[in-house]
Amino acid sequence: MTQSTDPILDSSPSRLAATVTYAIPIRGVLKTRFPSFVNDDIPKTTFRPIEMCRHVSCEPGELVFEYMVTKSVSDQASILAKMHEEGLRPALAEELVSFLENHPQELGSDTLVALGSRGKVLGRFEDFCLFAWRNPKGACIGLAAYDADWRGDSYRFLAVREAARTS
Repeated sequence: MTQSTDPILDSSPSRLAATVTYAIPIRGVLKTRFPSFVNDDIPKTTFRPIEMCRHVSCEPGELVFEYMVTKSVSDQASILAKMHEEGLRPALAEELVSFLENHPQELGSDTLVALGSRGKVLGRFEDFCLFAWRNPKGACIGLAAYDADWRGDSYRFLAVREAARTS
């Protein structure tokens, strides 16, 4: 990870390509990919892109991913603003699942978060985002409150490089 003088975020110098399909697998498939833990509410969750990701095509294909890491900020609005400033957009929930299918070794001790989608669990009112981590028993995937406190160095936000802007 490169160190920057920006008090908000560092971005990763590495870029990783992954083939993406836009579907959250059923619980059984998730359990094979994340053998240590799968939140039981994931299959009951409807994910919708946040406003800045509404333009994203959901056609299967290859995307290039990068990470952003929080340093001293904890709110998602600041994280999303910095991504936008850097020409990135947050990964969708489906993109996180596909990314980890292509690059399981990228799931290290840091928590990997997809802020590009907000999920609603059937029968509940809170908004959630999808995140993944590794514990001593293996890979895990779960739901976190979308407006969670993301303070600390152990969060990596999966992002996609936007096409060149004409503005």
